[in-house]
Amino acid sequence: MAEGVPMVALPLHTAQPLNANLAVELGAAATRVKQERFGEFTAEEVARAVRAAVNGEEGQAARRRARELREVVARNNGDGRQIAAMLQRMARLCGKGQAVPN
Repeated sequence: MAEGVPMVALPLHTAQPLNANLAVELGAAATRVKQERFGEFTAEEVARAVRAAVNGEEGQAARRRARELREVVARNNGDGRQIAAMLQRMARLCGKGQAVPN
């Protein structure tokens, strides 16, 4: 998201299919690659998803949304200190065997 280019979600296992659907629904990903079977994709489906992310009206909307998200990430993270601080806090909590609060 920080680069401002449309993403194609390619879920491989566990919660990734749900996260991929959510990313598309929220506009964080342009589209997702649909699976043949869990974790298996066809070349045609990958090509379809990439074309959808970059071509036509859907691609144009995806590029616009990606640029918007780039600005949001830059505005909310700036030089990276907020993410670094969050990761340090998570590491401290996990090291103490504590759950990370929502």
